Amino acid sequence: MGRRLKADEKMILSVRAPGDIRVDLLRPRKGAWLIYRKDTNQVRVKPFSFLPMILALDPDSSLITSRFGHTINHADYESFYSRVLAPACLLGGCVYLDRGTSMDHEVRIINVAPVFGIARPIFGRMWVSFDRKTGLPVSISTMNSRGRFMERITYAHCQWNPSFSKKFFRE
Repeated sequence: MGRRLKADEKMILSVRAPGDIRVDLLRPRKGAWLIYRKDTNQVRVKPFSFLPMILALDPDSSLITSRFGHTINHADYESFYSRVLAPACLLGGCVYLDRGTSMDHEVRIINVAPVFGIARPIFGRMWVSFDRKTGLPVSISTMNSRGRFMERITYAHCQWNPSFSKKFFRE
């Protein structure tokens, strides 16, 4: 009998185009947050909810880069689309697989095998599920270049143009 794995990281990602990104961590550091502002190319980080400390870092700082090489300035779907998905599809690296269901959404599943630039050494293949009604991503599963599972990102409550308070990206 297989055991269900619990996600080792859980966060809320909020994005306001063209480049404000906020990540609120729920696991492992509940209460910590990161805010990236494209206009300043800086990240403000509150690493611990119980300390009044806020750090200013570059987006590619090793302190805030994920173990898979993700940086906050490329955390939004628009960046994924322009850097990975669109070029891979234009160069023949995308194949429509089928319809399916994921997290109570009817989805279309695309197999992405990047054939260009920086993404190739990091991962070998992705399966991207898009909601059939909205076209928004539901999940992205990634395997490395040797065919081993790396990570799965799931998008819950994904929506176009949500409204945010004026201070949301400036704490």
